[in-house]
Amino acid sequence: ANLALDDEVLKLNGSQLDIASQANLPVAMALVDQKQAIKLNAKSLGIKVTWPDTSLMPSVRGQLIAQAVDLGDYNAGIGKLSLGFVAGDPGSGVITGDFTAGQARYENGPVPVTNASATGSFSVDPDKITGRGKARLLPGMADQAYTFTYTNASGRGSLAFPAIATDYTTIAALANPVLQELSSLLTVDQAKIRGNLKVTFEGDSVDGAGSFSITDINAGLGETRINNAELDLELFDLDPLLTRERLRIPELALAAGIDLGQIKVQVEQSETAIEISDLGASLLSGELALAKATYENGALGPATVNLRGIELEPLLTALDVDGLSATGKFDFALPVTISDDAFTIDKGTYASKVRGMLKYQTPGNFADKNLALQALDNFHYTSLKGGISYQENGDYVLAVLLEGANPELYDGYPIKLNMNITGNMPDVMRAAILTGDFSQAIIDSYREGKVTPVEEQP
Repeated sequence: ANLALDDEVLKLNGSQLDIASQANLPVAMALVDQKQAIKLNAKSLGIKVTWPDTSLMPSVRGQLIAQAVDLGDYNAGIGKLSLGFVAGDPGSGVITGDFTAGQARYENGPVPVTNASATGSFSVDPDKITGRGKARLLPGMADQAYTFTYTNASGRGSLAFPAIATDYTTIAALANPVLQELSSLLTVDQAKIRGNLKVTFEGDSVDGAGSFSITDINAGLGETRINNAELDLELFDLDPLLTRERLRIPELALAAGIDLGQIKVQVEQSETAIEISDLGASLLSGELALAKATYENGALGPATVNLRGIELEPLLTALDVDGLSATGKFDFALPVTISDDAFTIDKGTYASKVRGMLKYQTPGNFADKNLALQALDNFHYTSLKGGISYQENGDYVLAVLLEGANPELYDGYPIKLNMNITGNMPDVMRAAILTGDFSQAIIDSYREGKVTPVEEQP
């Protein structure tokens, strides 16, 4: 027997009842907590109810093809959905099936997802909904295995990706919110990503946690290159985004002859700031250390950068200052602030660790030079220390306290020199940091007439 009701057709054939619909009818299905609603336009719906000869209990099979599925206040939806299901013993209340979904979106939180797709299987019982399968979060991304749970009583659910494997270029759209605070300094070209992620939700509240190992990182820091770096990332929450990272960089070239090696640093990102701690690296046969710094509102610091056991000779070679050479090892303490607009050093200090030589040979006859320049022509120091300050407008002060002797002056009689060297190099330090080339930044400023003559004060 056939029975037609508008767009629905009911067919009874022996022990089977078929129900078919081709209507685009809006269907609302309220969730258990009554706070959300799933709304869909059904493109086609087919249900078969059969009664096996050996049982009076029916078996229900169905298929639903839908478009424009709206997941209520979650600000999410599915563009296309095909779902097949089987309900066995009605007394158990269990429904199982499989599905295919496409053009899916989730726009809540700092990391939106659009045009995702998934396939999988599911099970529904009176207490919970569970599922598993594979999902593609972005076009071009490999399928990622996932599991899904939703508990009716609590209204809580979770979506877990236990073994993510992809590369940075594929997921750049998802990673950009994580790096937005560093976007003016850092650009990532390539990286391999392995890890896990679990997103939990309750009502309109969404949390997330996971851990990732990111290797073979190639990136740009200003005009400086970073190659083969590694990053361990822990994700504590999605909204607000809370992370902790441990970064390792084998080598970073700052200028000709100046390389940072074995760089290690820990970074914690909160809703409003990035905390940098435990920064360490090898530099000029010594080490660089930064205990803690905050990057917030486009500025880093104030924070103290400590340089210990730094070889002076290769540093001056890289700076390539005419007539100036020196040997020795030094410690520096530099309170710095770095922003998009300025770089400052506020009352930094330096001191020699060992004896050394300082030669500042200027043009002209030795006898015509003042006493200070005569002494510096070949000065063997026992102590060299002083202070460094650099202001936003480029004004700098280099305080120098020298103790030692020139063996060619007054038969090597002990001399103390106390000098303040001042001048102006606007934008030089910031340009040097962003380009990684201190010597070129100073040379460019000199050619543009931005470097004023040095003044020596007794």
